[in-house]
Amino acid sequence: MANAYTYHGTHLARVRSGHLRLRWIPYAKRFDRVRVIEHTCGMDPCNRQTYELCHAGGLAFIRRTVRDASGVTVTETDTMSFDRGDEIWQMLVSGKAR
Repeated sequence: MANAYTYHGTHLARVRSGHLRLRWIPYAKRFDRVRVIEHTCGMDPCNRQTYELCHAGGLAFIRRTVRDASGVTVTETDTMSFDRGDEIWQMLVSGKAR
């Protein structure tokens, strides 16, 4: 198991042709508490997008943070069951969804 202080997150595979296009909605504070279950690597200074698999209120969703010259933009998917969230997360990191 990775040390919590050195683990920098999962690396995304390149997006595949025919991938599932996720629906991204603007961030809105929907929950008081959110638990980040998994996250992608944000250590590379060239990496402008990071993703987080989140659980809150008995539901799952994926949060995307984009950093560029105009600032930081946070968007999220719709909420879903934990099982569906895990499935979509695996698709995202394997390049089968974006």
